[in-house]
Amino acid sequence: IGTLSQNAWVAVEAIFLRRITLEYLTVKALPLAIFKTLPLLRFLEIDNCCQLTELPTEFGKGGAFPALEELRLETLIGLNELPDLEEESMKMLKELR
Repeated sequence: IGTLSQNAWVAVEAIFLRRITLEYLTVKALPLAIFKTLPLLRFLEIDNCCQLTELPTEFGKGGAFPALEELRLETLIGLNELPDLEEESMKMLKELR
């Protein structure tokens, strides 16, 4: 039986994340690849990321965030528009704020 590196352990643990709050990031775009590995994520808040100008176009497509129940996008003054949400995307979403 082999051992997992520290990075592999982090990746394994990340799969089970259910809540993420991203605040005060100084990026213009978020890489969707980070979120695609979070099938159990139920709550996502992106707040005070004033330099953020766009969300990935895949954000609302192809079954992204299958367990997401609450999405909060707050104080994103640089965000120009939201991607279109496909019907099969975010099926569990109860609250969008």
